[in-house]
Amino acid sequence: MARAATMASAEHRGSNPLSLPPRTLVLLREAGWIATTGFAVFLLLILLTYSKADPGWSNAVLSKVIHNAGGRVGAWFSDLLLYLFGLSAYLLIVLCFVSVGRGYLRLRASQIKGGEVPEVRFEWERWLGFGLFFC
Repeated sequence: MARAATMASAEHRGSNPLSLPPRTLVLLREAGWIATTGFAVFLLLILLTYSKADPGWSNAVLSKVIHNAGGRVGAWFSDLLLYLFGLSAYLLIVLCFVSVGRGYLRLRASQIKGGEVPEVRFEWERWLGFGLFFC
């Protein structure tokens, strides 16, 4: 009964009772950028230290010494990425850093203008992505 009254009062005020405060949303967004940057650095590390002598997805090698900086998981994951995407796997790292940079620029623009900045997509971006997909 008390929950129904709280929900009704929240609807009366015009706010969603499940929405987070704006400061929390900003902190969650920044935590996502940190996680994305960490993931990109991990990808760069495991792809740069890839070795055919390590056990992986496409080759079953019994070795006690792992040359990959990410250990067995890094060796397996880098082998899978390079098998599926080839050298284009390095574009995943670029994609992560572009995503973080775009989010940061959007945050700075909203702080300067004092409001939410809509995301602007250009037509050439779609065609560039389409072309890179087929390359």
